[in-house]
Amino acid sequence: MKLPIAVPIHNVKSFYHIYLVDFRYCWCCYKSYFKIKKSEEFWVLKREGDEKSYTIPLNKNSNQICNILYTIGLQNKIMKMKLIQDNKIIKTKNFYNLNSLINSIIFTEKSLEGVMYVK
Repeated sequence: MKLPIAVPIHNVKSFYHIYLVDFRYCWCCYKSYFKIKKSEEFWVLKREGDEKSYTIPLNKNSNQICNILYTIGLQNKIMKMKLIQDNKIIKTKNFYNLNSLINSIIFTEKSLEGVMYVK
């Protein structure tokens, strides 16, 4: 009986996505606030209007990440988070503070761990 041939796949990325966060600046309109994505070792956060990005180590818990966000000048606002995959919005959710936003992002990341996106 012949065994099937297995070909190892190296450096395959799992589900790749970006979180875009907008804030509500009047009763009906939102403006871009920041985007955040998970890399191999860091959370990469880019504020709207900034040329540079912040990197936050993955070993930080949600409270530590929120404290970092407050320290760099982000504030609690009414926010809309959009989960983007291949330039498509696959999930949208509203938040009233950074803590619930970060908890949701971390929960989503853990849920999607190991999920592959194949075209």
